[in-house]
Amino acid sequence: MRISIEGELVGVIQRINGRKVMSLRLLNNAEGYPMTSFTLRGAFDRAHFLAADQNPELSTQIKEFQFRDLRAKADTDKEEQLGMSAAQAQLGHTTPTMTAHYVRHRKGKLVNPTK
Repeated sequence: MRISIEGELVGVIQRINGRKVMSLRLLNNAEGYPMTSFTLRGAFDRAHFLAADQNPELSTQIKEFQFRDLRAKADTDKEEQLGMSAAQAQLGHTTPTMTAHYVRHRKGKLVNPTK
């Protein structure tokens, strides 16, 4: 699968290329060192609980959010913006049925107003 390098991704790649430490690992910290699964889990948990503390009205929903929900969130956003076929292509699914399983409309389907 190929991902078009455009928009904010251009800046991210330029920032990565400017680092002194280069790693071929997919996920790296701000200094360029590879992130282990434990490091990533810890960073997610800290951000997760900080978000819950800063948003008391959403605290319960935030606490229920899991790391694995990020893939479904990305898929849902892509489907809302560009349709199911774009979401299917992003995830690499062979069938729309599998993609539909990942698309979540917990807030309800996003639609445009009449006027």
